[in-house]
Amino acid sequence: MKKNQILSGLAFGLAAVLYSCAPSGSQKTASETDTLTVATVVRHIADSTGTYEIRVGFPNAKPGSALAVAVGEWVSEQLGGTYGTADSVDYAQLLADTAALANHYFDEVVSRNQKDYAELMGANPEISNLDIAYYDSLSIEKLGEGRSWVTFINKHEIYSGGAHGSFLCFGQTFRKSDGRRIGWDIFANTTDEGFQKLLKEGLMEYWELKKETDLENFLMGTASVYYIPLPQCPPLFTEKGVEFVYNQYEIAAYAAGLPSFTVGYDKLEPYMMATAKRMVKE
Repeated sequence: MKKNQILSGLAFGLAAVLYSCAPSGSQKTASETDTLTVATVVRHIADSTGTYEIRVGFPNAKPGSALAVAVGEWVSEQLGGTYGTADSVDYAQLLADTAALANHYFDEVVSRNQKDYAELMGANPEISNLDIAYYDSLSIEKLGEGRSWVTFINKHEIYSGGAHGSFLCFGQTFRKSDGRRIGWDIFANTTDEGFQKLLKEGLMEYWELKKETDLENFLMGTASVYYIPLPQCPPLFTEKGVEFVYNQYEIAAYAAGLPSFTVGYDKLEPYMMATAKRMVKE
């Protein structure tokens, strides 16, 4: 992951656009172990208040399956968790309507930002002639996949005035067979010296440091050269290993970026519980 990831706005019009990453004409629905194709819903608008975009990739899993529901719920929660609250509606069926889900949150984003922009200008008429534009771009896509797992990642960039914007990167690995969300609980002894060394080495590589003591110049809060906390973002399984992602201000200052690094499965195996080992080797 690059230190300065910037999401680029793509003008796809006001209507929802639905396309698949599978070959043209393919509508394959994946089983638990098949490679998952992804269908992406895109909404985009640019007006006098700013630019707003949502790009959400959904797995082409069987509608109503455990995996489809699990990913759909996670996507909904990443976007705000307000979609599909009616008790009379079948939730799995509701989540299967991916265009409606994306449209629901896109309308919320645009409405919220336009209202905030109007209030900002109303309260500060002296800046009304300045070239100020909001920016809200969110992208959810497949990050990696194995035979028994699939990982999605959410990248969200926001600017609503001030010295700088904010960037959030949060992902989730799912077990294909039952949709289980994978967390740090499938790793053991993460405070041990060996595991801590892996974290320090990853951070040193990200910041291009040569000495472990140099970490003192970057770490803040509960993080120190003596103890590195696990990221708030769950472990992200990828083809090369587990990706660790720390967000802004989590363990370092804003200027230090979003520290992220990948540790190979072979190095992590001593700390894996049986659940993790099975997922990696299946």
